[in-house]
Amino acid sequence: MGRAFYADVQSYAELRYPQLACEVFLDYVGRSPLLAFHASFDRAFLMRAAKAFVGRQPADVQIGIVAFAAAAMLVQAPTFDREMLTAAINSFDLRRGTAVGAGVLTALATIFPDEPLRIAGADPRDQLGLRSSAAPPGLANRSLDDPDPVRPGHVPVEPGSYQNAVIILLTDGATTTGPDPIAAGRLAADYGVRVFTVGFGSTAGDVVDFGGRSMRARLDVNTLQAIADITAADYFEATSSEALTEIYGTLAKRLVPEKKLTEIAFIFAGAGALLALLAAGLSMLWLGRIA
Repeated sequence: MGRAFYADVQSYAELRYPQLACEVFLDYVGRSPLLAFHASFDRAFLMRAAKAFVGRQPADVQIGIVAFAAAAMLVQAPTFDREMLTAAINSFDLRRGTAVGAGVLTALATIFPDEPLRIAGADPRDQLGLRSSAAPPGLANRSLDDPDPVRPGHVPVEPGSYQNAVIILLTDGATTTGPDPIAAGRLAADYGVRVFTVGFGSTAGDVVDFGGRSMRARLDVNTLQAIADITAADYFEATSSEALTEIYGTLAKRLVPEKKLTEIAFIFAGAGALLALLAAGLSMLWLGRIA
């Protein structure tokens, strides 16, 4: 006769749940006059903050960098090499225009290089990352005249459910060109990619000098908040250099693997049930009946 015993005990194991498994994309506005002229920020500080964020990510996390002005470019493909990332951050310069939607789409095209990722009103070159100096695999040699490969339509997934990459979008102004940023956010949500948005500057709009000409740069909080909400992420507003440092610290902590104590008694319960079934089976074999 076979018997199985099960003790109801509280058993725990420390498991690591990766909140981020593969890639972080730092999506920066590349032209921002406020980087140089806003009273609370300076370009050198923002570059230091970006480098500090990169340095706080685990060594097994790849990071890519997209810069966008009137168009978006993948300035650094996802890499583990922190020196290459630092060099990419050091290369940021000031240019006209703010194409937030193109920045999001270029990051998405790098995460999903085999997907068309087209939305109405967007320049396909921006959407596919073909303006990049390091275009995603499979896209660099593709003609814009070539038809998209025949593939089943994408089935939307739960927003925020994709665990292999996130996008961090940093900008100081409202979209002035390119595809609709809300539509780009919806596309990211359809693929489950979270887009954390960080806005800095003034919601009232600052008049700044750019190449001897005056222009107004206004932070579009509503759009950045909407992108974060749509993609199951969060919006952060940096009102000062100190606030931006704190935001980067918060994001760095949230994106690293998380340790949790997890009850594993259910594993033993399952094993006990299996042993009980096995014992009953052996009784049938040996005695021709269940003992």
